[in-house]
Amino acid sequence: MPEEGIALRERAHFMSAEELIEIAKVFIQLGVKKIRLTGGEPLVKRNAALVISELGKLPIDLAITTNAILVDKYIKTFKNAGIQSINVSLDSLKESRFSNITKRNYFKKVMSNIHLLIKEKFNIKIIKEAEWYQILNL
Repeated sequence: MPEEGIALRERAHFMSAEELIEIAKVFIQLGVKKIRLTGGEPLVKRNAALVISELGKLPIDLAITTNAILVDKYIKTFKNAGIQSINVSLDSLKESRFSNITKRNYFKKVMSNIHLLIKEKFNIKIIKEAEWYQILNL
């Protein structure tokens, strides 16, 4: 995360929940069997619960990639939508390094939410983002 933060796009540049769900239905008709919600952080979208719930009604394997900061607020939504697989983007297992990279103090929250996912029997995979960043910038 740059010290000055990042420029955010206007909401008009994002797909609406309805558009996203309609596109998913078309993909399913074309043979898609798995949809993974990714992006900067899909759980910060104001209608994330609606999108997850609606996609969960479709005949697909639904998964998500998240930074895990908001996971505790969505556990029931994940379960009701049939999500079983969750990728967690994690910048570091060291709190000081995590905070330095992300410019946020969410390490304990993220770790707590990872433990919550384990307790709730989700299949989780940890993706160490900082390592990929370093590899790509060599």
